[in-house]
Amino acid sequence: MSRYILSSAIAMVITLGTASTVSTQATTAKSTQQASIMVNNQVFAKGVPAFVKHGTVWMPIDTVIRAIRAMSDDVTYDGKTLLINNLALQTESLKPQNPGTIDIADGGFVEDHVPVEIVKSGTSDVTYVPVWYVMHTMTQGSSGAYASWKNGRLTLEDHALGVPSSDEIDRVMASAVESSAKGATGEHFVLTGKPVSVTAPNGDTVTAAIGSRSPSADGYGQVVFFFHNRQFVGLDSNDEKTSIRSVKPAGDGGMSFNVTYANYAWSDPLYSPSLPLVTVTFAWDGTRFSPIGKASIPSGATNGLRVHVNPTLSSANVGVPSAPKDAKQAIETALPKGATLVNRPGTDSPYLSVDLDGNGHYDYAAAYSDGSTRQTGVMVVDQENGKWSVLLNRLTDGTELREFNAGAMTGDGTDSIAIQSYVGDGANDVTY
Repeated sequence: MSRYILSSAIAMVITLGTASTVSTQATTAKSTQQASIMVNNQVFAKGVPAFVKHGTVWMPIDTVIRAIRAMSDDVTYDGKTLLINNLALQTESLKPQNPGTIDIADGGFVEDHVPVEIVKSGTSDVTYVPVWYVMHTMTQGSSGAYASWKNGRLTLEDHALGVPSSDEIDRVMASAVESSAKGATGEHFVLTGKPVSVTAPNGDTVTAAIGSRSPSADGYGQVVFFFHNRQFVGLDSNDEKTSIRSVKPAGDGGMSFNVTYANYAWSDPLYSPSLPLVTVTFAWDGTRFSPIGKASIPSGATNGLRVHVNPTLSSANVGVPSAPKDAKQAIETALPKGATLVNRPGTDSPYLSVDLDGNGHYDYAAAYSDGSTRQTGVMVVDQENGKWSVLLNRLTDGTELREFNAGAMTGDGTDSIAIQSYVGDGANDVTY
C-alpha cells in the first residue's frame, strides 16, 4: 500500500502506457540469479545475489542501502523502517508493520507493508527486499533519484546529474534582477555565448555560463552563473561586471574555471578599457564556487550595479521544458466552463511536461479547478500530425492542489503523472 505522509490529503498517480515491475516471468517459486548495480554511471556492485519470486526481483536490503548511500543520500534502517532522506520523520507517524514486512519512506511518500524475506547464508541471515518497491518509493519521493531495472541491472541516478539544459539556464537567469542604489532597474539576464562545463570521473559536473542584462542598449553588464550538475549554486559575485571576456576550464584537472574580466579606469569609455585584463580562478569546494589564489575581481571590472537571484523562481520546474504556446492554447480551450488553471505548488506555472509513451517527445499537462464543483482536475494534451489534442481530462476527489509532478515510476521508460489534492479528513492513499 502506498501513501503520502500528508495530513488530510489524497493522492492519485495516473499512468498511461504499459506499467511494468522489476520482473521476469511471474512464478510463485524462486529462481536465483545474479544482478549488478550502477550508481551515477559507475559500477557499484557485480554478482549481487538475487532471486525472482512472484514475478519480482528480490535483492539483499543491505546492498541496496549501500548503493543508495553512494549517491550521498541519508539512509537509516532499523529492521522495521527504511528511511531515505527524511531522517527527521517521526516513526510513530508510520503504520505498524505486519510480520515479515517493513515500511519504506522517501520524504513524505511511504510504501506500507513491503514484504521482506530472510534467507540463510552460511551462519548469517540475509534480508531480501523486492527491488520494485524501493524503486517506486524513490521515484515517488523527494530524493530526486531515478531508479530503473533492465537486463539484471539496478540503475540509480541522481536526477540532478549532468549539465543544465538551456531551459534551466534561461529560467535561472530570468530570475536574476539587476538593481541600483535606487532599487530594481527592471532588467533581467539572458545567456551569452556557450556554457562551459567540467565533468569529474564520477559523473559530477559543474557549469559556468555568462549572463548579460536584458534589455540592454549597449550590450554591457554581465555576471557568471555557476551550476553544480543541474542545480544553480551562485554567481561569481553579486556585483555586476561591465564586460566578461571569457570563461574557460582552469585546466588544473579540478572542477574550476578561469574567468577573465575587462578592467576599466574611471574615465575609460565602455569600448576601450585601459587597464590589463584580470583572470580569476573559481573552484568548486563542494558547496559553492569561490576565488582561489591571490587574484580577485577588481573594482575596475564592476559597474556599480548589483544582481540578486530569486531562489524560488530559479529552482522552479528544473528540468522541465517550457510548454509551447499552441499546447497551452489547446489546454485552455478544452477547460470546462468556468474552470481556472492552478499553478503547480512552488512554481509560477500551471504547466507540466511529461513523456508518457517514452518516445522522447513531450506531452503537456496542467491542473485546474473545476468551475462548478471546485474539484481539482488534470488535463493532458499530446501532439499528432502537428496538432495538439486532449489525451486525458480527469477530476480528482480533492478541492485544493497539493502536488503535481511527473517522472519515471514504472521502470519501463515512460513517465507518469502524480497529483495530490486536499479532501479534508480523508485517507492518505496512492493508487497506481
